[in-house]
Amino acid sequence: MKRRKIFWFASAILLVLALSGGWIVIQFLRHPAYEGQTIAQWAFQMTASDQASRNKATEVLKRIGPPAIPELAQAVVARDSRFRSAAWRSIPKVPFVVRRLIARTVKPPDAALLRMGAARGLALFGPEAQTAIPELEIAFHDKHDQVVTEAGIALTAIGAPAVAVFQRGLTNSDARIRRTSAYLLRDAGIGAVASMGDLFKALEDSDDSVQANAAYTLARIQTHVISNLAAVAQSGSGNSRDAAARGLMLLQQTIQRSMPSLVRMAKDADPNLRREAVEILRSLLTQTPPLGAFMDALEDPVVDVRLAAANALGSLGRRARPAAQALIRRLADDSPQVRAAAAQALGTLGAPLTEVVAPLQKLLEDRDPTVQAAVREALARLGADPEK
Repeated sequence: MKRRKIFWFASAILLVLALSGGWIVIQFLRHPAYEGQTIAQWAFQMTASDQASRNKATEVLKRIGPPAIPELAQAVVARDSRFRSAAWRSIPKVPFVVRRLIARTVKPPDAALLRMGAARGLALFGPEAQTAIPELEIAFHDKHDQVVTEAGIALTAIGAPAVAVFQRGLTNSDARIRRTSAYLLRDAGIGAVASMGDLFKALEDSDDSVQANAAYTLARIQTHVISNLAAVAQSGSGNSRDAAARGLMLLQQTIQRSMPSLVRMAKDADPNLRREAVEILRSLLTQTPPLGAFMDALEDPVVDVRLAAANALGSLGRRARPAAQALIRRLADDSPQVRAAAAQALGTLGAPLTEVVAPLQKLLEDRDPTVQAAVREALARLGADPEK
């Protein structure tokens, strides 16, 4: 009897070991290791705090190549187990001893980081990751903002096939998704032209940031389309020239619709958006340039925004004359690039403008040779003697 018990006990242990071994083999076959880690683990490492670890994960995923895409697509929609999520949600409600036990024995929820890393991994493959668009669209609606951003970047890297995701996003009930969709369409190039109707509707969105992003993207698309239409209108023939001319007229009207949102965007809390708005406003073909927005931007605390504003005013020539005093103040800017840009802008205002000559001549002694050269050029354009 005793031997029989030992036999059955040993058999049970062997069966457990066999099943465990089989499970491990199946998992290995399903998720093979590359340089010591699975693709999902390398994706998770894409979110590491140190750059070296992220670089290593990037290198490995690139070496694996497109075969990594299916597993990354699975990872980009991964979710924590209910047990893990429930255990950590219970921590504030349970006694200290139980809290410590959970912290020691249950890994904290980390699927959001995995989704973020997987999206970064998919972005490495650009158009080759087209098969992952359905999973990336799910991640694009994630409750975590960073996952939404990374999924959006990956979709942008895929290109034209992913534009439809952003088009649908423009009508989503979540303002985050509308805002991000409107912004990321800016990088879709000519493929985003199909979204212009939806972007115009977004100009009337209840969320100011959605309006601003839609205006910015429309301006980017319009400047691209305008250059092509202008070329056809100038060198085309027959019906194509007439159609291009009508298209240019229509675009001028739509530009005017997007101007108020772009002006608001020039005052956004994000300095990058302020700079980009100023640059877009500069590039638009308008009869009445937004001088007020440019003059406000000249006083911005961020150098790049002030520089963009000075360059914008410099592109307007005599139409920027009302901004002369604002530009003169920037001749004392801490940034030599801004001082030089302000000097160049003043040189385009046309003669006679005697009130700008003296401040420019004072700047001939500037410690930066680039500024000195800009001042000499400006004085020469104004017809003033650079030596006085």
